Amino acid sequence: MAAQALFMAGSLVSALAPDLAVLVAGRAVQGLGAGGIMALVNIVVGDMFSPRQRGAYFGMIGAAWGIASGVGPLLGGGLTEGLSWRWCFWINLPVSGVSLAILAVYMRESSAAQGGSGTKKRRSVVADLLAIDWLGAATFAAATLLFLVGLELGRTQHPWTSPLVLCLVFAGAAMYGLFALTQARVSRYPLMPPRLFRNTAVVATYIATFFHGLTFAGLAFFLPVYFQAVLGASPINSGIWLLATAVPLAICTMCVGVLIRRTGRFVDIIRAAAAVTVLAMGLFVNLPPERDWARIVTFQIVAALGVAPNLQALLIGLQALMSRGDLATGTATFAFVRNVSVGIGVVIGQVMLQSAMGGRREEMVGAGIDAALADRLAGGGAIATLGGGMGELGFSGPQADLVRWCLTDGLRRLWVMLCVTAAAGLVSTFFIRQVHLDGRGKEKGEPAGRVEQSV
Repeated sequence: MAAQALFMAGSLVSALAPDLAVLVAGRAVQGLGAGGIMALVNIVVGDMFSPRQRGAYFGMIGAAWGIASGVGPLLGGGLTEGLSWRWCFWINLPVSGVSLAILAVYMRESSAAQGGSGTKKRRSVVADLLAIDWLGAATFAAATLLFLVGLELGRTQHPWTSPLVLCLVFAGAAMYGLFALTQARVSRYPLMPPRLFRNTAVVATYIATFFHGLTFAGLAFFLPVYFQAVLGASPINSGIWLLATAVPLAICTMCVGVLIRRTGRFVDIIRAAAAVTVLAMGLFVNLPPERDWARIVTFQIVAALGVAPNLQALLIGLQALMSRGDLATGTATFAFVRNVSVGIGVVIGQVMLQSAMGGRREEMVGAGIDAALADRLAGGGAIATLGGGMGELGFSGPQADLVRWCLTDGLRRLWVMLCVTAAAGLVSTFFIRQVHLDGRGKEKGEPAGRVEQSV
């Protein structure tokens, strides 16, 4: 409930934001709430149901998430064009209010949360707050911020070899090292307990999750860029075109959850989905600078069939591999890894696309494009400048074709990179072992399911 309230508060601040600084602050609060919601929903499902039953429920969650990912861009585009961008935040309030009311009425802590019989005295709120690994959270947040800002500034505003960029990147790396030290030696209740990483299969699952997040970020963020900047789609049309991803993604996620519940097998699904994802990213390399509906629709369907299963199958496998006592921490770490990988994927993708555009400045000026506009396109503003299409920029036919070709070439490099990361994720899945999903989970030291010796 606290996470839901934070999300509502962040949405309200963002909707009322008078300037960019307040909007960023509101989005930060919104992100805190959203992160808590995502992690806690998965933890609750893991706590309430046996490993085998979780597949169906995670499938429902994944299907809802898939539908929202398709309807969201469409609704956001319509609200932005018809009303105002602020309505993208206002609309969260009634929906979140209904969710909060339902939680208040129906959500109850289990007896286990109260000490088994319910007689164990609960800790105070202050004790709960003191138990949070604030040092670990601060060092990891600082490390990620420094690293991503360094990547963002590199090539777009400063050379890669500039002291500022190097200092930010190396400072981020050093902070990651400090974070690891706090988890191993300092924190009483670490965010990522070192014991989680002593199991090869668990580590492999986290690695696969990281690469899956990178790939999903590229799909979710840069397909709309391709639709709007290259193909000239409006925000509403971009959302409609994304339904070719969202609809099969939702259906596939639901079906995979049911399949895992019936068969009890998740490793084969994880590996097959990872292989299809590699294929999909390779297909995206062939996306043209003009509208080719056969490729646009077919490639999205293949991508959805690859990405969708591992939205939930990886988590089902992770929870089955963990002891009951590590379920909450391990699931929270899963959400942590996925969210960080998505953020890194977006930034790296932007850097790659902008790097490709940066080498085309002279070519654009030679084609007659205004030097100031060419500087903006080559200097870090390509996505922002072209996100609304080229109609208002006054390009001639040949100039528009050149810019489309430059963007398509930059996106092609991005798809190649995502194909490589997807392949790395595929390799990591071969270190995940299958367990029988037939138990409620042991207390400590034993996985929730029985290990299949043949795998």
